[in-house]
Amino acid sequence: MKLVTTHATRLFNCQVKTTGEYSGCNSISQLLVTNLTYSISRINMDISQTQNLAAGVALIGVAFVFGYQKVLFALLLVSLAALTRFMLRILWHQVKGLERDTHQKFANSHLPAKSWGLPIAGCTLDFVLRGPDVSLNLMQNKKVRTMQLFLLGEWTVFVSGAENLRKILLGEGTLVETEWPDTTKQLVGEHSLLNMTDRQHTQLRRIFNPMFTHGKLVTRVSDMEHTVRKFVKQWTQQQKVALHVEANRCMFAFILPTMIAADANATEVEAMRKDVIALTDGLLAIPIPFGGDFSKGLSARTRIITLLRSLINRRTEKMEAGEDVPNDGLQDLINSSARAGHELTDEQIEDHINLLIFAGVDTSCVVVLNAVYELSRCSQHIRDKLYDEQQNIIKNHGEKLDASSLAAMTYLNCVINEVMRLRPPVAGGFRRALQTFTLIDTNGIVQIPAGTKIAYSIANTISLHNTLGESGFDPDQWLKEGGKALNVEQFAFVPFGGGRRVCLGRDLAMIMIKSLLAVLLRECTWTIDNDPVKWKLFPFPQPIGGLHVNFSER
Repeated sequence: MKLVTTHATRLFNCQVKTTGEYSGCNSISQLLVTNLTYSISRINMDISQTQNLAAGVALIGVAFVFGYQKVLFALLLVSLAALTRFMLRILWHQVKGLERDTHQKFANSHLPAKSWGLPIAGCTLDFVLRGPDVSLNLMQNKKVRTMQLFLLGEWTVFVSGAENLRKILLGEGTLVETEWPDTTKQLVGEHSLLNMTDRQHTQLRRIFNPMFTHGKLVTRVSDMEHTVRKFVKQWTQQQKVALHVEANRCMFAFILPTMIAADANATEVEAMRKDVIALTDGLLAIPIPFGGDFSKGLSARTRIITLLRSLINRRTEKMEAGEDVPNDGLQDLINSSARAGHELTDEQIEDHINLLIFAGVDTSCVVVLNAVYELSRCSQHIRDKLYDEQQNIIKNHGEKLDASSLAAMTYLNCVINEVMRLRPPVAGGFRRALQTFTLIDTNGIVQIPAGTKIAYSIANTISLHNTLGESGFDPDQWLKEGGKALNVEQFAFVPFGGGRRVCLGRDLAMIMIKSLLAVLLRECTWTIDNDPVKWKLFPFPQPIGGLHVNFSER
């Protein structure tokens, strides 16, 4: 109730901020009013503007006639009524369920299996605590590839299986459209590629493509190697390294000044790195109005955008003054949009860079952490094969890393694939059905009614693949006889997504991951100080308690 919040906070001289901070509240009672009015504005989102106006005027009138206590009581009643209405609406959606399309062409199909969970909450709490493991376990227990879970107030169909993923990922714009949770949309930005659909998405993707062409990326390999060697040298000189922090710092030290803005200084790089971590933590968090990961993420996003805006303004001033500008990602975006005849707004540039930074750094880091962990525990012959491969590459290509030497790292590529099989860097994605369509399940053909929320599962799909085993870390299964790479069925293994929305930065991610692991294999041996490590898989695989590594020079 926007007007209620506005008038009440003015009345009591309290200033509410969207970050969850507050000022000017000189009593506990006033703070309570601020909290209540903010909560009402978040809960009762569907009240019409007329009702908002009437409620606001009514409460102001009560304030003048009856005094402060009456206003507080009125706010409590309104809050309780709004909350009750909200809960009843959710319960109704849960009981009602998805409506089956009765058209004749869907006569032989049925709705996916269903898991009710708790009344009103459904499976939401389980999903927050355990992540995609909830859907994986339920689907494995019922031996199905599609399943309905009641999450965040609506039925969501979880989908796995290569054929089903093919249909969904290739059906963008016809069968489905992208739809992420509101928290993700707000933190990533409404102008980012993640939230664009249809023509807008295609147009922006064409503009952003030049940042990720093969010709552009191969020129960045030496920059990545230089950054990696500097960090690895530091790690070998330390007794114990918190790799979950240091790998993130290493990736960030490369991606912001090299791929985004070369004129960013070290202070700006470190400040943004910390803010990106806070933003990532809030991506799929429950939007608690005051405090919590989502509110912290919003504050972090504000600081990130402020810094990006400063970098853009500095670049614009240099261009207008006719000064030389660096050949970095920011300049690529400016030049590409000019060539396409579609000048990007500052907001579009800011949101795209914000997406690139958090997506590129976080996903690359989790793969590196997983690889370092698994290689510390695997059999010696795997480590020997990796070291021998690196020595052969040095012999044939020289010490310096370049595009040809990275391409020759066949067995390292198998290790990376195996790590992403065990713990995919991204669990899946969200879509909304534009029309009713069918998918294949173990118990027949299931229909996905128009308007249904869909969550496709990369992790579940990999686990269903017949060619790949589930007996732990085994990079050799990615090789054919003769040492050539195994060709896995299309859409059975899609760690970077697929179709029109396949990850733009997948080649950049592989350059970053391979470069760091290659230098570690050549220069170091290591042990894990806090082994065994438990992993949190949602929203990205992260070691609980961190990953503390002892590095030694070879």
